[in-house]
Amino acid sequence: MTSQHKNISMAMFIADEIQREIERGVYSDGKRLPSEASMCHRFYTNRYTIRQAMDRLVNIGLVRSRKGVGYFVNERPLDLCYTITPFTRFSTMIENGGLKPSAMIISQEKRLPSEKVQEALHVTQNDEVYRFEILRFADDTPLAWNETWLPAKMFEGLPQYMTSFVSLYDILKKHYHVRPKRINSTFQAVVPTVNEATYLQISPSTPLLQIESIVKDEIAGRMEYTKAKYRGDLCQVTSEL
Repeated sequence: MTSQHKNISMAMFIADEIQREIERGVYSDGKRLPSEASMCHRFYTNRYTIRQAMDRLVNIGLVRSRKGVGYFVNERPLDLCYTITPFTRFSTMIENGGLKPSAMIISQEKRLPSEKVQEALHVTQNDEVYRFEILRFADDTPLAWNETWLPAKMFEGLPQYMTSFVSLYDILKKHYHVRPKRINSTFQAVVPTVNEATYLQISPSTPLLQIESIVKDEIAGRMEYTKAKYRGDLCQVTSEL
C-alpha cells in the first residue's frame, strides 16, 4: 500500500471513529472537537490526515469548521420517532412532526419479478412489476431510501403519475382507489451502499434501519413490497403491528 493510500485509509478510520463518538454523545451538539494537535497525538498521525478526516465529516454535514478556531459538532437537523402501524404513511409521520415531506424518484423500471418479489406480491414469474428507487426527505434533509415494487397489472400507467409527488399512497388512492394496509414488516440494521450513502449524504459506515414491508389492499390483494432504509442517526423507529 502506498503512503497516499495509507493516509486515505487512516483519514477514513479517524472520520468513522469521531462520527461514532458524536453519535454516542461523547461530543454534544455545538461542542468544539479536540484540536488538530490533540487528534494528531491521539491517532499517531499528521495534521494533513486529520484535516482529510474532518473534511469528510464536514462534507456529510456532521461537523462545521470555523477558520482559526476549530471544528464543531453541528446540531442534528432531525430527531424523529417513526411508529410503524398497519396504516403508517411516511408523509403523515413527517407532517405530524412539524416538518415538510417530499420525495424524489432516483430510478424506475418495468421488469419481471425475482423469486423474492413473486413471493411477497403473490405474482408469477411472468407478471411484470414496477420497481422504483425513491429518496424521501423531511424539511429537505434526506431521511430514507426506498426500493418499492408494485404489480404492473394492478397499477397500469403508474409512471405517468409519478413525475412529481409527495405521497405514493395518495397517488395510488386517487388513481387506483386502493386502501393500503401494512400486513408484515421485518427490521434489520444494515450499512448503505455507496450510491445510497451519496444520496443520503452520510458516511458509508453510518447505520441504516431497513424496514422490509408487505402492503395489501383488502379487495385487490397484495399491492406493494418495499425496503425502506432509514438513517439511524436521525430517526428512531417503533412498531405497533
